[in-house]
Amino acid sequence: GGASSATVFPVIESVEGASNFTYLDSIEVKVTPSKSGNRFIVHPTFKDEDPALMEQVKSSMDAALSMITNEREKLPEALEVQVFFNSKLGVYSGNSFGALLAIMLFFEINKLLKPNILYHIAPSMAFTGAVNVKGEIKPVGKENIIRKVRSVFFSSVFRFVVSKADEPAALKFITKLRKKWPLRKLEIIGVNNISEIFNRRDIVNISRRPIRDRIKEGVKKYRYVSLMLIPV
Repeated sequence: GGASSATVFPVIESVEGASNFTYLDSIEVKVTPSKSGNRFIVHPTFKDEDPALMEQVKSSMDAALSMITNEREKLPEALEVQVFFNSKLGVYSGNSFGALLAIMLFFEINKLLKPNILYHIAPSMAFTGAVNVKGEIKPVGKENIIRKVRSVFFSSVFRFVVSKADEPAALKFITKLRKKWPLRKLEIIGVNNISEIFNRRDIVNISRRPIRDRIKEGVKKYRYVSLMLIPV
């Protein structure tokens, strides 16, 4: 795992009395049908869950669902959404993982509708920005974007997706860093909403599952069906 293979987002750690530091984290998501209404679970879980964080998980889900237009009625009545923060570095708060989460939720919901179509985020990417229910990406602000650009600059990431409003400050700061490290290439991609991200094939790759895998799965299902018919 680690930052090299996963899509990451910068987290600013603000511990009482400690100096702030920024690190890169990644998330995984799982969406499954739920029998008892919509449920949202964040791992690792804490007794004092941050309300902003849970609110963002729900908004990201709404944003992802709003992008599914044609087959929405085929979705299960209720869904259970699990979000795993991979580094487990403490209590999460804030919402700047929202845009990335919305994209990953969209991929997962699509798996339920079209299991043969696979969506992937292109390698070596980082994202930042909260997202609202309409899918608009919110800026993190000048001070935060500078710290986040710095942490991404000194990592193995090649492209950093930010809110359009944060793009000028990010580009300005990269120009400054490049004076000292001219060989480091980091592309800043400013976007207004998550649908813009989907329309870019340099960010989201879409592929079909290999036919071989699909046949194997068909055979498995078929074998199961024939076993069930024997007793009759």
